[in-house]
Amino acid sequence: MQLFQRLYPELVEKNSIKYPIEDSLILKLPELHGLVYPEKPTPKPIMTSNEEFEQLLYIWEFCNNFDEFLEI
Repeated sequence: MQLFQRLYPELVEKNSIKYPIEDSLILKLPELHGLVYPEKPTPKPIMTSNEEFEQLLYIWEFCNNFDEFLEI
């Protein structure tokens, strides 16, 4: 907060930030503004046969095409 206050004194009042502020300022100090990115998960390989993978793709396509009808 002290760094932000030194850089942008016009945007700080009573030890708190006067919002709204420009998005570029939020991206410079994201933790200060409550913007915390979650850790990216590590991808894990899926070992399936070609036939099983093909069936999975058919199911995925069906769900994407009929999602409104199935209410999912």
